[in-house]
Amino acid sequence: MKRFQFKFDTLLRVREEKENAAQQKLSFERQALQEHLDDKGRLENEGKDVEDNMRFAKESRIDAAAFVDNLHYMEALRGKIAQKEDDVMRQQNVVEEKRGEAAAAMRERKVIENLKEKKYGQWKREAAAAESAFLDEQATQRYYKDKQ
Repeated sequence: MKRFQFKFDTLLRVREEKENAAQQKLSFERQALQEHLDDKGRLENEGKDVEDNMRFAKESRIDAAAFVDNLHYMEALRGKIAQKEDDVMRQQNVVEEKRGEAAAAMRERKVIENLKEKKYGQWKREAAAAESAFLDEQATQRYYKDKQ
């Protein structure tokens, strides 16, 4: 009997490539999200440092102009942090969208893989039945040949 051939192998490969591309896009977007989160964390840490400096300046009665400059800088940092929070939210939405696309691509591939497995199982059963029929025919011929 001839070997197993799946007539949708090309479609399966295309679906696998589509899934891989979707996974790569998801990975890229997750990396971008992590960069936004890192930037936000860096800004928040910088804000804490400025607050500590302002607290120290307040307690030690250091230059008022420097204190005012720190206040203005703190306000600018709060604006940047708010902007980063918006960026993070937008990027999280993009990541969720890409995750959905990757999941859909995986489901599409899995449908074809399941079909391939079913066809392979059917082919194995047919091959086993054909082999069994061949062996039965050989045994029958040998029986009649030995009987004569």
